[in-house]
Formats: sequence, structure tokens, C-alpha cells
Amino acid sequence: MKNLRKKISVILFILFVTSGIVLADNISDAQALVKKAKTVKIADAKYDYLHKARKLYLKEYDENPLSIPVLTV
Repeated sequence: MKNLRKKISVILFILFVTSGIVLADNISDAQALVKKAKTVKIADAKYDYLHKARKLYLKEYDENPLSIPVLTV
């Protein structure tokens, strides 16, 4: 029984760590898109970058609302 608990706790830990990595990728990708939108002069391209960033932030917010950093544009 002790062995089973240990295996389950290790599996849960791995799932927790990997989900955090995925969430961090969403935020870093969104921040990169916002930075790219700041440098683009064409309004349509800027909108596309910001729209993609918004989707990533919303996905992150749905999964973990407390991990969203403040966005400055």
C-alpha cells in the first residue's frame, strides 16, 4: 500500500510540474506576441498578433486564473 501511495504521489507531482511548464509556455508565447505587435506598423498584422496573444492569455486564465501577470501595452 505504501508503494502504491508513493507511485501515485510521484505521478501527481510529474503532472503538476508538466502542467506548469505548459502554462508558462502560454504566458511567454503571449508576451512574445505582444512585443512583436508593438514593433509592427501595419494595423492588421498588429491586430492578428494581439488576437493570438489574447487567446493564449484566456487559455491560461481558464486553467489557472492566479498565474496571469499584468499586461502592459
